[in-house]
Formats: sequence, structure tokens, C-alpha cells
Amino acid sequence: MLCLLFLVLAPLAAGAQTVMVYVSGTNHSDPYLLSAVEAGIMDSFFDAGIIVFNAGTYDRVSDSDMQRHYWVRNTARQGGATHAVEVDVDLTVSSSDRTSFDGASFRLVRVEPASVLGTGRVQASEIGARPGTAADQVGFQIGMAIARSALSRM
Repeated sequence: MLCLLFLVLAPLAAGAQTVMVYVSGTNHSDPYLLSAVEAGIMDSFFDAGIIVFNAGTYDRVSDSDMQRHYWVRNTARQGGATHAVEVDVDLTVSSSDRTSFDGASFRLVRVEPASVLGTGRVQASEIGARPGTAADQVGFQIGMAIARSALSRM
């Protein structure tokens, strides 16, 4: 019975869209805040019925765009993803050591055949967060906005 169920469901899963999410900081890295952006993206994709996983690191793989883009696509392909979302988060640290978001740039890639489906930027000031909103909540909202934009291009 279990074998029959597997034989029926396996072809359906094979055609499913799968997305890898890679988030890194461009000028400052705060894993907690970067994970908030990632969570917003992943929750939105999951809610849309898309299989989603992360790259497993918040470290900036390379300062070279070409090397970073290659790493993202290769890692996504090895993980079985059909698409990848690469996000560069701009964080600011105030004189009082408080970290906040400026915004985030993203790039949506089809893994095979390789192509860029879209790029964009979400400014923290554009998401409608109230003054005093916790930084992690702002990050989550930025992630959701990125996912909405990416989903419209898939």
C-alpha cells in the first residue's frame, strides 16, 4: 500500500516548484535580523504551496557578484531547487549600537536553464511599519514583500 502511494505521489512532487533562499548582509551581518528576512520569505513561499529551503548560511559567500551568483545557483541545483532567491540586506548600526534595516535587494533565478527572472529592491520605509516597530518584525515584513514580488515573476 505504501509503495502504491509513493508511486502515485512521487511524479507529482517531481514537477513541484522548489525554491532555495540565500540571505546575506551587504555591509553588516546580524544573523538574528537576517533570519527574520529569511523567515518572511520562506513563510510566504510555503503558504503559496511552494517547497522552500534555505542555503544554510548567512555568511557573504563572496564580494564578487559573479562568484556569489554562481555559488547560489550551484547550491540551489545541488539541493534540487528549480529557483533561487538571492537577497542582499542593507543594515545600519546607529551610534547607540542599534541595528536597523535600510532595505534589501533581491534576485530571482531559474536554476535550469539558468536565467534571471527578475530583480528588485524593497526599502524599509516602503513597507508601512509603524515607528518603534521591532527590527525583527520589520525584517519579516521586508521578507514577505520580497516573496510577493518574486512569486509574481515565477
